[in-house]
Amino acid sequence: MNLRQRPDPHLTELIRKLRARPLSSREYGDPSRTLRQGLNELASLAASARGVSPHVVPDIGHHALADQFAVLIQDADDAGVPTEELAQLVARISSSVGLSEL
Repeated sequence: MNLRQRPDPHLTELIRKLRARPLSSREYGDPSRTLRQGLNELASLAASARGVSPHVVPDIGHHALADQFAVLIQDADDAGVPTEELAQLVARISSSVGLSEL
């Protein structure tokens, strides 16, 4: 994953797959809850990099999860989170919601 390259082809494919297969259609666990937890981790990582208090990412529905994921990844990158740390978190979140086949 090369987050400095815009658009990042790996991230673009990840978001495309997330949009193509909504989490509400998954047959195992509760991936939307898992992704929401990951969104909050991304927000906390960005806040920490900026030296501010983290905030809770609002739940605005299943349809917005892919966009929130993309925006928060970009926000963490813009905040200066080290690329390797961010890539590891994105990979862990992706795997936990069944997108590890990338």
